[in-house]
Amino acid sequence: MIKEKKYRYYIRWLILILILLNILFSFKDNVTILILYLCLYVVIIVNDRIRIRGMTSYKEYYISLTVSVVLSAALAYLVGGYTQIYMYVVIYEIILFNSGKYPLFLLIVEILMILFGRAVLNANINPISIPEYLKETIFDFFAMSAFLLFYCLSIYSYKSLFIEKRKVEKLHDKLKQSYDILNEQSKNIKELTITKERNRVAQEIHDTLGHSLIALNMNLDVAHKMLDIDNIKTKELINKSQILTKECMNNLRDAVYTLKEDNNTLIKLIQKMADNIESTGTVKIDINIDEEVEGMKAEYNRIIYTTIKEGITNSIKHGQSDRISINVGLNKDNVRISIEDNGLGCENLVKSNGLLGIEDRISEVGGLINYDFSVSKGFKIEIYLPIENPVIFKCSEI
Repeated sequence: MIKEKKYRYYIRWLILILILLNILFSFKDNVTILILYLCLYVVIIVNDRIRIRGMTSYKEYYISLTVSVVLSAALAYLVGGYTQIYMYVVIYEIILFNSGKYPLFLLIVEILMILFGRAVLNANINPISIPEYLKETIFDFFAMSAFLLFYCLSIYSYKSLFIEKRKVEKLHDKLKQSYDILNEQSKNIKELTITKERNRVAQEIHDTLGHSLIALNMNLDVAHKMLDIDNIKTKELINKSQILTKECMNNLRDAVYTLKEDNNTLIKLIQKMADNIESTGTVKIDINIDEEVEGMKAEYNRIIYTTIKEGITNSIKHGQSDRISINVGLNKDNVRISIEDNGLGCENLVKSNGLLGIEDRISEVGGLINYDFSVSKGFKIEIYLPIENPVIFKCSEI
């Protein structure tokens, strides 16, 4: 863009210098006419410089351009020679830098002045018979018309390419800005994803190890009490504690390595978790789960499993209950999860990290959670997960 502007500037001045030389050599013997035409030449240069340097309004610009059209014709008719080149410079400017009705009018006027001016010059230079004059004039008219048509079409083509180039440059700038914005957003999303994943892993570690460590602690407590009473039972509890310890290690490893999927079904996993707790002989867990729940997506299965696990942990740890009832049902509208115990209950609910984790998981899928509690009457959690949510589907829909 800058180079093109520089080249046009140099070519324009080269043409003006050639016109000046043409005036000097043509009228060097007639000082008066030479001075008159030099003044006309200076007016042309000053008018061009003012217009090129920039004007405050379109009206002033078009007045200056009109003056150039008139002066270019006057220069060509009065001086002759190669001064007609300046008319082509004016045509170049009209086409390349303007659009609209008035610039089109100026273009037509300039072209007509070139065509008819050439006919007048031929009549003055070649005093021949009228038939021969008409013959040469008509031929010259069509030849010059063809040249002007080609010249104007070339400039219009260049203008179209120039406009497209500017559009491409603007589009490139917009794309670069969009890329920078997307790149910045990508960094923010990456940071948010890392934070979310860190929180998820932390929650999974809490849920998994919290349950396992509660069960392990219960086994060790019972083993400590049975140590001097029943050695066989004590050995069984110690073996069970060792198994739970290994499970803790495995669960921790799975959580750190993005919690690898388990091949067991949801019902089997929940039953296995309940068996581990019931083996201590201090807690009874009743489980009633609709088998169609197995057909849901892994996201819902994970939510149901971790919610039940956290609910059992809270019932034993905080409610000190010895009986827990778990129900998972499925209807056309939602999945209903109920965790109810016969523990101590409470007067005012203080939400632990486990309950807050449950609420976060439920809210992510647009579910609802309700608490029912009172002193000495146990604690109940009811959860509703919407089936119409895109996270879930039934086996019959596959």
